[in-house]
Amino acid sequence: MTKKRRWLFLFTKTNKYSLLDIKDVQVEWEKHKSNVYRLSITLTSGKKIPLSTYYANYLKSAKKIEYRAGEIRNFLSLPTN
Repeated sequence: MTKKRRWLFLFTKTNKYSLLDIKDVQVEWEKHKSNVYRLSITLTSGKKIPLSTYYANYLKSAKKIEYRAGEIRNFLSLPTN
């Protein structure tokens, strides 16, 4: 898996992770004016990596986000939560 981050459209940081190092996929949520969600992965080392830098999934229901996490778990042959 490759994750890119951009700062001010000038700097790019790229991190690469082996799919075998992914231990779990979670839905994280935060309370603002309404609940907002994002997907994150946990590596076998215990490090959590959000798949987006912000909680912007407020336009999608929690069920859709959880469904997407389940699809990723199925693809990686991880146990369901």
